Amino acid sequence: MKNFLLTLCLIGGALKANAQERDVYYSNPSTGYGSWDVVSNWSIYAASGGGKLNRLPGEDDYVKVSANTLAVENGRALSVTSGVQAVCHSFASGQNAFEGKTTWFRLDGGNLTCMNNFIIGMNHAGLATLESGTLRNEWPSGAFYSSASGGGSGIVTNNGAEVNFEKIIIGRAANGQGAYVQNGGSITGRTDIYVGDISRGSAVLNGGTVGANGHFHIGNAAGGDGTVTNNGADITCQHLIMGYVSGTAGRMTHNGGTLNARETLQVGRAGGVGAFDVNAAFTTRNLIIGTRISDPGVNGAGTVTVAASSTNVVNGYLKVNNGELVMRGGTLQFKVNAVTNALINRDSEDGVGVIRGWGSLEKLPNADRNPWIENSGLVIADGEGEERDLSLHDKFVAVTNTLYNGPTGTNGWYAVNKGRLRYPRIGTPSAAITHSACCGDFRTLTTPSLVNSLKLEVTLAASGTFYVYGELYAPDRSDIP
Repeated sequence: MKNFLLTLCLIGGALKANAQERDVYYSNPSTGYGSWDVVSNWSIYAASGGGKLNRLPGEDDYVKVSANTLAVENGRALSVTSGVQAVCHSFASGQNAFEGKTTWFRLDGGNLTCMNNFIIGMNHAGLATLESGTLRNEWPSGAFYSSASGGGSGIVTNNGAEVNFEKIIIGRAANGQGAYVQNGGSITGRTDIYVGDISRGSAVLNGGTVGANGHFHIGNAAGGDGTVTNNGADITCQHLIMGYVSGTAGRMTHNGGTLNARETLQVGRAGGVGAFDVNAAFTTRNLIIGTRISDPGVNGAGTVTVAASSTNVVNGYLKVNNGELVMRGGTLQFKVNAVTNALINRDSEDGVGVIRGWGSLEKLPNADRNPWIENSGLVIADGEGEERDLSLHDKFVAVTNTLYNGPTGTNGWYAVNKGRLRYPRIGTPSAAITHSACCGDFRTLTTPSLVNSLKLEVTLAASGTFYVYGELYAPDRSDIP
């Protein structure tokens, strides 16, 4: 009797071990959508013992499906329909190749909980259509993938589902690419979102919400090439970074919806290359264009283009360390509650800082302090052939610079192509009759160093404070005084 009991225990242990490692698949025998909750359609891979599963998948089952009976080209899909509460260890589509066909998964009102990963495009092509319902994972190790490390490509379209995973990764396979389109619903990375992790990844956001409690990287690791186009989604994250490290490229085009990077918005970091096209309003604490993470280190390179249709808020500072801020008629407003130099144009010897174009850089109306600009680069009012202004005169009250220009240096202020530069205003704090001030450089300098800055000596009829408003005109303008 004791031997019999011991044998039962061993068999029980063996069965549990097999269940933890079991790979299962779904066969849809007819055209159309095969529902997850049809027990007879579930089978076990031969490597895990073979045969029928005889139940629905559970927390220990790794669902791996392929296009032999779930090909979109044949109109066949695995569907989680309304009322179905589906569970698995992990889910992967595109496990095996079948005549170049694409494995299809649909979320049609039900709920799928993966303990670990959800993968569209594991080794081969996968497609997911998320109409409604919820899709989530439980473990901190898990992620939502469109394209995974096996080399597959994935396309996910979300029309109204709620997606919630520890990480969201679009574009993981070195030889594949991932795509995500959101027309409604939501997607949340409880930690991070990566678009273009180590390969090509793209996201087109037409509606709904997108949230990352930590980082949102567009171009994450070497080989990562990410693009995000926001046409109407509401995006929130702690840190938004385009071009995270060397060997990466990231671009965001923000056309509509809202965008709030609560702490930092970095464009080109630590050798990465980033671009940010601003056609709708955004808010961030600090906007940094081209930066590095150590000294010595490698600068990233970035370009931010602000179009005429947007008024944007920087609550801390904007730094153009190695790259270009291109103003195309837009407005950047600075809150400046805790910093003095709200606009920093180049702060490293090996950086190149350029602010170019037309538009307005100004104080946010409800801000507590007036902003300063630290200019150790080039500020160029460029009308691009039309009489346009680049204005810093609205409450920017002082200029500093930290990198000496020298007698042959080019750092300073310029106006070209019918542009007009409106300098930061210069105020004199004393109540004297005779005042000395620099326009375009720090107000107390004896000799200004920036190109197109000048020293003023003014004697008033009576003592008092006064402000200097300066303008620099391109020589081809028609309104030169």
